[in-house]
Amino acid sequence: MKKREIPVIMILTLLFLPALTSAQTQQTADLSNILINKSATQLEVKLEIGTAVNYESFTLFNPNRLILDLLQVESFSCAPEIPVNDFGIIRIRTAKNQPDVTRVVFDMEESIPAYSIEEKDSHIFIYFKREAPVEEREVEPAPVEKPPVKVEEKVETEPVKKTPVKKRVAAPRPEVRPQRIEEAEPVTRGKALTIGATAGFYFVQNADFQEVYGKSAFSFGGELSFLLPLSNKEDIGFALNFCSISATGEATFTGEEVKLNITPVSLSVFYQRQFGKFTPFAGIGGDSFSYKETLPETFAVSEVSGSMQGYHLLLGTNFSFTDFLSAKIYFRTHIAKKTEEEMEINLSGNAYGIGLTYHFNF
Repeated sequence: MKKREIPVIMILTLLFLPALTSAQTQQTADLSNILINKSATQLEVKLEIGTAVNYESFTLFNPNRLILDLLQVESFSCAPEIPVNDFGIIRIRTAKNQPDVTRVVFDMEESIPAYSIEEKDSHIFIYFKREAPVEEREVEPAPVEKPPVKVEEKVETEPVKKTPVKKRVAAPRPEVRPQRIEEAEPVTRGKALTIGATAGFYFVQNADFQEVYGKSAFSFGGELSFLLPLSNKEDIGFALNFCSISATGEATFTGEEVKLNITPVSLSVFYQRQFGKFTPFAGIGGDSFSYKETLPETFAVSEVSGSMQGYHLLLGTNFSFTDFLSAKIYFRTHIAKKTEEEMEINLSGNAYGIGLTYHFNF
């Protein structure tokens, strides 16, 4: 049987080149902060975006809300909820409405106050006016009867020297600046569960394996991951991976066909952080390898099988198509060796692959 060397890197590059090109050409923006300034008659809300974007505004009732949809704003790093409790506004909420739309919602106590929206220096300002309170009517005080003045007899005395009194200058009052509401602590996202399918190639480092089966073997499998959020962009995850690696080769001396099947099951812990549509990750974990080699009928034994333990290092990145569907590219290096009946069995190698995963939030 002829051995073939498959250019894995070239295949992976061709698969992901269109997605990388479209991701680089799409211009996105980020809502970095929401600042609030108050005065006696006006509340100013500033949406810091840093670049000019289109937006849509409208109102909803029961309950009353003012809503701004920021178009082409795919992410936000401000607090998801900011309390206001003034000018008839309860709070300001921020969330993703669509993959390329960020929604800002003003929850009102009762009616929606008078407001206006302006764009300045690539930022969006929303102004709310406070209605002037009704002035209370002035009530004239009732006349007070003055007691009769008692005239005392004037007695001549020496003139009293008057001491000049220095005028006290009132200290200047401190300047009252508009109150700025500090950002609330970031609220972490919910937990997530992902399932996916993977395919790739496994390159065994053992020279005897390469002599019989070639440098690589095709693999396919699946994975199940559980994500715990650390922040709005960071997660710690736990993954269970399983795959089947199959190879066919020729016996060294007789040239007869032999078959090998390796089934590794891996448990990993990893860290990942989101950068736009890309989410790179890195981790470490343990492996359990099961193997079975089927030999020709002319051999003394028909098969050789067993199992061994090992560990691995993990690197890769996810590319998000939607909030629920992602593609991934990964690299794992496995260390798995043991000695059995004075014979060393070495299944250590490097795995390269791609996958498709689906996310469930809860």
